[in-house]
Amino acid sequence: MTPKQRNKNKSGDSMSSRLDRQDWIDAAVQLFSEEGIDAVMVEPIAQRLGVTRGSFYWHFRNRAHLLEEILAYWSEHCTSMMLAQIKPLDDIIDVVLALFEMWMKDEPFAPHLDAAVRDWARRSPEVNLAVAQADEVRTNAIAAAFLKSGYASREALIRARILYNMQIGYYEANIREPLAVRLDYSSEYVFVFTGRPLNEERKRAYKRRFDVE
Repeated sequence: MTPKQRNKNKSGDSMSSRLDRQDWIDAAVQLFSEEGIDAVMVEPIAQRLGVTRGSFYWHFRNRAHLLEEILAYWSEHCTSMMLAQIKPLDDIIDVVLALFEMWMKDEPFAPHLDAAVRDWARRSPEVNLAVAQADEVRTNAIAAAFLKSGYASREALIRARILYNMQIGYYEANIREPLAVRLDYSSEYVFVFTGRPLNEERKRAYKRRFDVE
């Protein structure tokens, strides 16, 4: 008898036999993003998934193990994927627009998850270190994009810091603006961050990515 079969027999719930490790991680990340670290407990996650808590222990040693997986998920979705989006781009305006698109579409960057991790970091030295390291990696990647576009080293770093920290502050301040308004400001944002103009043709093409004319 396989572990999944034993789990099905013990719980009487066929759903538990179909759940895999990623299902638990996804549910935990969603709960964490919505309610914070204190809400991430085995029982409420099991209830969301419609299974008994026994299913959890087929995939994780304990709650601490699950929290490690949440942090790894955050690193992948809020750092690695962000870097993958901008690294191939050569023009700094394309980089800035790609960052804007990620941040406005909430993908692959997940702002609510990132904010929840930052809140967690205030209580955990280990998580605080992970956040500081992620911020440095992200900022350096943006600075590298400025360097690639011909900016001097110090200027590239400062522009990267301003661009990145502005967006983190935007989330922290919980600013709410209609998508159309944010897109309409794109020319001014690009100019402020890069010192280079976004012409109307590129602006219209950019807005079409959001199905906005």
